[in-house]
Amino acid sequence: MDRLYEMILQKFSDDAIFIAKMQAAQVAWCRFRDAHIEALYPAENKAIAYGSAYQRCRRMAIVALTRQRIEQLHQWLDGVAEGDVCAGSLPLY
Repeated sequence: MDRLYEMILQKFSDDAIFIAKMQAAQVAWCRFRDAHIEALYPAENKAIAYGSAYQRCRRMAIVALTRQRIEQLHQWLDGVAEGDVCAGSLPLY
């Protein structure tokens, strides 16, 4: 994900407004990811509350969220169909 994010920043490096907004979005996404995991496993003592599978389950949840984010980020490199009136900053192909 980090490599993909850096590729997007490089591709749009001449657009300072986009870069600032994308950086803010990525920081917000990281905070969302961490908060989501905490909401999923809210107990203070996670080992007692969720058992020995907790670390594995936590990692699986992080991987699932990261894959979703990768899919979102890919749109800035892959683009969307010409005629998509909601494309915003996404490139058209």
